[in-house]
Amino acid sequence: MTRGAAIAGAVLLAAAAAWTGAAGAAPPPGVGAPPPRASAPAQRPGAGAPAGDDGLANLWRDLADAIDRAVAERTRRPPVPVAVTWRERKVGSIDLGAPLLALAAADLDADGRAELVALTDRELVVLALPGKGVVARGRAPLGGEPPAIRPRDPVGQLVVDRRGGEVVLWARSSEVADAVGMVWREGGLQVIGRQAGFPLCPGGAAELVPGRNYFDGTTAAWQAGAPPGAPLELPATFFSAGCRSAVDPAGRPLSLSAVVDVDRVLQVRCRGEAGGACGPGPAQDRVYQGVGVAFELADIDSDGHPEVVTTRGGAPGDLDRVTVWSLKGGSVVKAFARDFHAGVAGVAAADVDGDRDLDLVVAVRFAGSTNVSFWTLNA
Repeated sequence: MTRGAAIAGAVLLAAAAAWTGAAGAAPPPGVGAPPPRASAPAQRPGAGAPAGDDGLANLWRDLADAIDRAVAERTRRPPVPVAVTWRERKVGSIDLGAPLLALAAADLDADGRAELVALTDRELVVLALPGKGVVARGRAPLGGEPPAIRPRDPVGQLVVDRRGGEVVLWARSSEVADAVGMVWREGGLQVIGRQAGFPLCPGGAAELVPGRNYFDGTTAAWQAGAPPGAPLELPATFFSAGCRSAVDPAGRPLSLSAVVDVDRVLQVRCRGEAGGACGPGPAQDRVYQGVGVAFELADIDSDGHPEVVTTRGGAPGDLDRVTVWSLKGGSVVKAFARDFHAGVAGVAAADVDGDRDLDLVVAVRFAGSTNVSFWTLNA
C-alpha cells in the first residue's frame, strides 16, 4: 500500500468516527464517497448553509481536503521551468458599467482556459479573452443590504476559494454590507451564500475602518480550515491583502500571502508545507516600497520560486507601472517593467489561452472611468 493510499484510508476511518460522533449513528453506506462536490459544495458556517447542517458540511469539506492532500502527495511532480518572453500586448477593452475595484482569474467552467472575474461596486462580471477582444460571459449583482457607512472612494475585495473542490468566488464592495459567494453553474453565476466582512483570503475576512478606504487589522477573523500560511500577519491598518498557492522546485506545496499597508509597503510571506520558511526568492519574507493596491503572487516561469508582481502607489488614475520581480542567478531582480498612462486596477496570473502556462494580465483604466483595457505581459 502506498503512503497516499494509507493516508486516504486513515482519513476515511476518521470521517466515519466523526460522523458517528456528530450524528450519533453509524455512517451511511459509501462513506468516503461524499456527494459530488460540483453539484453540492460544502457551505462554510455563515455562508448560507442551514445551521443544523454546519457539522456535516464541515465534515465533508475537511474530508475532501484531506483526500485532495493525500492524492497531491501521491502525485507530486516538480514544476517544469518555461522560458518567458516579456512583451506587452493589448487584448481589448470593455465597458463594465461601473468602476473596476478588483480582478481575479479562475477556470470556472473547467475547459482548460481561465476566465477573468471583475468586481465593480455593484456586480461581478465574468470575462473571457478569446484571443482578440474581451467578451463578457456573465454578470450577477452583488445583492445585499447597503452599509451603515460608506467610504468616499469605493473599495472592493475578491477571493477565489478552491478548498471545496468547486471554485467559489467571494466578493464584496463597500456599497454592500456583507460578502457574497458565487459559483459558475449552468452557464452563469449563482449565489450560494453570504458572510460577514471583506474577503482577504479563503477563510479570512476583515472590515474597513468606518468611513475610510482602508482596513482595520484588528477586525480580521479566520474560519477553521483556513489554508496554511493564514492568518496573515496583518498591520493595524492596510489597503489590501491576499493569499496564493504554488509549489517549490521539488513539487511541495507553498502558501503565499501578502498585505499592502497604508504606507504603501507590500509585505510578502511564503511558507512551506511544514510551516517553515521557503527557499530564496521574491516571495520569501520580503518588503517592497511604494506599491499600489493591486499586486499578484504567481510562479510565472514555473521554476518553483514564485514571482511578485507590483504596481505603483499613487492617486487613482495616475500614471502607473507594473513590475515583475523574479529570482535569477540566486538574486531577486527586476525581470520586467511596463509603464501605463492610467491606473492599474487589477493584476491576475492564470492560463487564459489554454497553453498550460500562466499569463500575466493587467486591467488599466482612468480614474472614475468604467471602460477598462486589458493587457497581457508575457508570451
